[in-house]
Amino acid sequence: MRDRDLYSKILGISAPWHVTDVILDMPAGKVEVVVEHRGEACCPKCGKPCPGYDTRRRRWRHLDTCQFETHLVAEVPRVSCEEHGVVQVSVPWAEGGSRFTALFESLVIDWLKEASPPFTASSTRPPIHATSYSDGMPLHPTLAASLPEIQEACRRAGARALWAFGSATSDRWSPLTSDFDLLIDMPRPLPDLAARFLQLHRDLGRILGRPVDLVSLHGVRNPHFRAELESTRLPIYAAA
Repeated sequence: MRDRDLYSKILGISAPWHVTDVILDMPAGKVEVVVEHRGEACCPKCGKPCPGYDTRRRRWRHLDTCQFETHLVAEVPRVSCEEHGVVQVSVPWAEGGSRFTALFESLVIDWLKEASPPFTASSTRPPIHATSYSDGMPLHPTLAASLPEIQEACRRAGARALWAFGSATSDRWSPLTSDFDLLIDMPRPLPDLAARFLQLHRDLGRILGRPVDLVSLHGVRNPHFRAELESTRLPIYAAA
């Protein structure tokens, strides 16, 4: 079975959506599943077929594949509806506005509900150290301008700390393709931890006006990813 057919079955993707490519990045420990919409598109509000308007590239975190971090990527169509205007079509694998697949969200919620402090401590890798960083490392202007709102969102969620990392703190930022990569430390136990995490993710996307990849400090396992965090992260929130 070809990798595209395999992922189509694993993810339950069917027409008008099609898996067109599967990209394996061994050094980064990541798999990228590229999905394409073909054929007629409908308004997600009224269900009527509508003419296409444009597409927007979106990315969703999915369940790991053999411990490889897995993402779905798609150019999601927007349609022009006579009644509702320009709207983005729904995708079958995620809720509107979410950056996680429904299966990933379900796993996170179930895991966080069951995770006791002893389990959490035993299931995580050695901690990422709170090392100092160079004053020369840049923070993206959008993050800098949004710090008060970001910090307030973190306080509402009960977060312990938040860092930016990756392209948003380096010269690799691209206005066309880059997301905001953020690392979050949520205390354990915390009432409604899963709901708080997912709501914070949505709040950060709304504040920044751009896709956000929110990574839990307790879930960092890949050594290459850990090295990138250590070398590029900048603190943007710490609980008092």
